Amino acid sequence: MSERALARTGTLVLTGFALLWAVSGLHPAPAAARIPLLVAATVITATVLALGMTRPRPQDHRRLSASWMRRFNRVGVVQGLLIGGVCLVAVPTGHPRLIPTLVLVIVAAHFVPLVAILRQREYVWTALALALVAVASFGAYVRGMPELAAAVTSFGAAIVLWVTAVVVTRRP
Repeated sequence: MSERALARTGTLVLTGFALLWAVSGLHPAPAAARIPLLVAATVITATVLALGMTRPRPQDHRRLSASWMRRFNRVGVVQGLLIGGVCLVAVPTGHPRLIPTLVLVIVAAHFVPLVAILRQREYVWTALALALVAVASFGAYVRGMPELAAAVTSFGAAIVLWVTAVVVTRRP
């Protein structure tokens, strides 16, 4: 896969998941705010996507290993299994509202091996920022504010992923 194609794919994946996180955060928002928030999230996603798809990325000549795709897919499978495990444990133990926060911890952790697999050092900051959002969300949850926790998780994750997509597309 060419560097340009890899960068475009990364932009598409990051912005797509950012939009999903933002949409998942609409449920605790007041009804009157949901449509404007959805429109804002869609406009931000489209803008970031356009930047990543149209702006030529400088060549950085990264050399990905021959097994990068296999390793990348393994990370995705492990992430999916862990997310499924969180759901299987959180629901019967009476903590379904904690699922988004725990999923975010898994998503943050999945960026750590991607640093080496994709030779994308910016993902260290993505992992750290997502982990901080998860900590803030957990704090709201344990203080009895699950709706705030959901909003912090969803919109915090979306913002981190949008920023990451912009940074990755502008990386020299």
